[in-house]
Amino acid sequence: MYYPYLRGKQYELIALRELVQRKLINDKIIPVIEPVKASPSLMNFMEAYVDAGKCFGFVQNPEYGTFLKEIENNNYKQLRKRYLSIVQNDSFYIPLFILNKNMGKFKLSSLKQKSIGLCIDVDIKDNIRDFTEKYNIGEFMIPDERIFKREIKGEKILLSDNFKKQLRNVDYLKNKDEFFSEDHLYYKEERFKGFSDYTIIGKEYTESGFAPYAVAIHIIYFDSEEKLRVHHFVSKSNEDNADTPGKLKEALEKLINSKLIDKTTYAYSEFKKFYENNIYSGLGVIKKLSIMHHVEIMAKYLQENVK
Repeated sequence: MYYPYLRGKQYELIALRELVQRKLINDKIIPVIEPVKASPSLMNFMEAYVDAGKCFGFVQNPEYGTFLKEIENNNYKQLRKRYLSIVQNDSFYIPLFILNKNMGKFKLSSLKQKSIGLCIDVDIKDNIRDFTEKYNIGEFMIPDERIFKREIKGEKILLSDNFKKQLRNVDYLKNKDEFFSEDHLYYKEERFKGFSDYTIIGKEYTESGFAPYAVAIHIIYFDSEEKLRVHHFVSKSNEDNADTPGKLKEALEKLINSKLIDKTTYAYSEFKKFYENNIYSGLGVIKKLSIMHHVEIMAKYLQENVK
């Protein structure tokens, strides 16, 4: 089972929503959202998964953003109504808690479902038993570290940050093709129930972007040994931040001519259409398609290889 972990930014939510609406995702994939804003995009994502009968994880105590304040604000009444209708009545909604020293400050509403505990803070290991009972935790998401494997009993999901994020897009030219992950090959052998990562976004969270000097498209692919690698398709004219559409066309040309990536995905067909028709819809759409490509090839792989 694969649990792609994403913060609830607009194009990440749209990527997951379109995957389920286009039937490109299967029951081997359970996306996890750490919500950063109470937005229509967030509710549309949740409702799309409920309508399709697909499970998704939802972080109850996000570390970033303004979701918790907004969902209690009277200016967000309609969004809160939509949110509560799913939380209180739906079995596809999986609560997830980031277990940390601030858990005592978190206001807990009643839980009907078993939840997942996210353990990345070593200092909370002595409180695991209390957390398990209080938050109705059935599984734990943990990093690949010995101390967590020793201290935490029960079902575990491996969480990895596989994307090597660079400070500038142009820096990806230094290492255009990199190893990404082999967790999908060995998670069962290592006694994990499933595996998780932050897709091609990485763990680091930033509020907003800016006009880049270079455009980079990050595409995941399987090598000859079925290990995952990531190729960075980077524009050529990177001297200033002018002509972003032109830079995107340069990166798309490299992508379309590549022999590495799976050309049967929905995302690839959209990349090709954008390139051939000189379409520029903004870099957010490119991020959306890169996420969709990643999740779609993982869904195909797990459907074919994991029972």
